Amino acid sequence: MGYFVRRVTGYFVFLAVLGALSTLAVNTDTSPGDNTLTGTHGAAVGISILFIALMASWIVRYSMRRHAKLRSKMRRARVRIH
Repeated sequence: MGYFVRRVTGYFVFLAVLGALSTLAVNTDTSPGDNTLTGTHGAAVGISILFIALMASWIVRYSMRRHAKLRSKMRRARVRIH
């Protein structure tokens, strides 16, 4: 897979994880009298959600890059054998 495909997949994973975690955080905050996402605590939750989404996209991009490198390495080894 090329660089562009890895990049687009990373963005997609980032947005998917961000959307899922944001929805989860907002749904837990909607109970009556709950003020989980107010003030400093809300900022900490928002930053942690962004950080988790960013880490998930980096992990996916890294694993895709590693897989592509291993595949090309195996391809080169096969050419040397034959």
